[in-house]
Amino acid sequence: MRPTRGPTLYKVPGSDGLVLAVAPALGSPSVSATLVWRFPKPVFCDGFFLALRPGAVAAATQAARTSLVIVDETNQPIVSDSRGTLRGVTNAPVAAPLLSMFGRGAHPFPIQRPVAAQDQWFVSFQNEDPANVVTLAGLFLLFQGVL
Repeated sequence: MRPTRGPTLYKVPGSDGLVLAVAPALGSPSVSATLVWRFPKPVFCDGFFLALRPGAVAAATQAARTSLVIVDETNQPIVSDSRGTLRGVTNAPVAAPLLSMFGRGAHPFPIQRPVAAQDQWFVSFQNEDPANVVTLAGLFLLFQGVL
């Protein structure tokens, strides 16, 4: 039975088990391939959460070194650190660190965004740790309604 009230939780395909390589140098993060998520029908997005699998370093350190960028089909940022610049030898877009979005807790980052059917979000992840890989447990989106 589908829920009749409250948000629906959805895991973006391709985000579970994605391994982010070590950064090539300090200040130059490794960048994942871009995941493209196309909304099959109109919904209202209430928030999202990016979960990491336990790694070799403390969870807070891992969250501080892992970042996220989401832009929509018109190239407007949904999540970034708002500077819009490139950095490091990898020319990585400046991304929002997970620790600044989620803190030390496991709660979603709230957004209020209506999306139309066939809208697309382009998601990329970054690892700034020059010694440890990061493995994602998944990017989860919260919707009002059912996909």
